[in-house]
Amino acid sequence: MVGTYTPQGSAQDFQPHDHRFADTSDVIRDFVTISSGQNLAAGSVLGKVTATGEYVLSLAAANDGSEVPVYVLAEPVNASAADAQGIVYARAHLLASFLVYGAGHSLATVKEPLRDKGINVSVGAW
Repeated sequence: MVGTYTPQGSAQDFQPHDHRFADTSDVIRDFVTISSGQNLAAGSVLGKVTATGEYVLSLAAANDGSEVPVYVLAEPVNASAADAQGIVYARAHLLASFLVYGAGHSLATVKEPLRDKGINVSVGAW
């Protein structure tokens, strides 16, 4: 069962000086199911578990499909007790300082796979 999602703020409340974005001109969000057993911070780099279609913190050593980064979590999600809905960035230009990496990942290992999905990551703002 998917838990109830309670937003931490409006989807429109980011500002150009927001610490998440290098550029706010092209931001697209989506909803995904976060697999239970996780309490994830905003900025967590997510991978998709092929067998379930659910999302988890991407770990470089995983071998279930989730080792490939595909989304970045927009807001914190507590799925400790049950699966939960989360908002992710499906397209954005984010600052590297916003990202939270799973074991074995770094900017170097996530930048290209995220770019392939439409999420650009920069060290500084334009």
